[in-house]
This record gives sequence, structure tokens and C-alpha cells, in this order.
Amino acid sequence: ADTDRYYGRVNITTDEDKKTEVVIRILEKDKKAIPLEEMNIQERHKELYRKAIKAKSGIFLMAGSTGDGKTTTIYSILSELRKTRELDRIVTVEEPVELVLDGVTQIAIGPNLKFEEVSATLTRNNPRVIFLGEVNKFEPAEFCIKSALQALFTLSTIHSSCVSDIPYRYKLLLNSNLSLYEQFLNNIRGMSHQTMAKR
Repeated sequence: ADTDRYYGRVNITTDEDKKTEVVIRILEKDKKAIPLEEMNIQERHKELYRKAIKAKSGIFLMAGSTGDGKTTTIYSILSELRKTRELDRIVTVEEPVELVLDGVTQIAIGPNLKFEEVSATLTRNNPRVIFLGEVNKFEPAEFCIKSALQALFTLSTIHSSCVSDIPYRYKLLLNSNLSLYEQFLNNIRGMSHQTMAKR
């Protein structure tokens, strides 16, 4: 394998019968974000994305299953934001950073740097746009809402089977906290779901 060009993300699980499953995702090191206009998605969806990200604050969520290209689309949207909001500071918090974006501050979290450590000081560094790699538990879900209430625009991905299921999934992540859930509904600016088409 060409280790200068590719790297792998490995996930290992073992069940009660001691059977081990290994999933390896092969990623390109120097891959660039695809400009939104070049994405192989319908033009009406591109226009909906452009309309949604005109908001100065709020939450935008991209849903889908693992491997359906949610982060790839978000990277394209961030590149679009970089062009339209040249003076605004854009920060990402990812586990891991999948590709480098020009003009964007990217923070990789992992075993040595937890999300809670980053989130405690992130908004003090004057970002205007924040991308959280995934909303998958209470803390990131709450953070998106708090950021929106501070007049920041926050994007993230979430696992969901369809667009209409996103609010319910978010409510579960908030532990059914009705006050936070109402704030989420008041600050959502866009929701999208995508599935990788089979050839």
C-alpha cells in the first residue's frame, strides 16, 4: 500500500462468542474538499444548502449512515462558507480530521484531547462558524444549542434513517430535556439526509 498517499481508520469489535470483526476505512491523506458546485447532487439540494448557510447563527445537521458521505458534503459546504464569509473564523472539532481545509482551524480530538476539554474554551476564541464532526451524545448536542444561542453557526452530522427522524434522534441525545429540545427546534436552520447511491 502507498502509505504516503493513504491512511486507514480501524474499528475492532468482539462479541460474546469471542468473534472479532475488523472494519477498515481507507482514506487519502492529501484529498481536497470537493467544491459544492462540483458535487454530484441535485442542483436544488445545492441551492437549499446555500440558502441554509446564509444564516448568521443556528444549527445545520447532515444525517445518514456510516460511509454515506455526510462529512464529504459538510466539507464542501464549509468550503462554500469559506468563500462567502471570508472574514469569519471557521473552526472544526473532529475525530479524526479527515482532510485539511484551507483557511479553517481544525482541531483533532481523541485519547489525549477530549471534546469536553475543547468545548470549554472553544467559543472564547471568537469563531463565527463551528463544525462538530458528529453529534452522538449529550455534550455535543448541548454544545450546538449553546453555540447557536451565542449567535454562532454550527454544523454537524448525525446518524438518522431519514430527515423526519432527526428531531427525535436529537431529543434522545438530549435525554429528553424539553427545555433544550425547544431551544434546538427554535435554532435549527437546516436538516438534510443523504444516502450513497449504489452503481
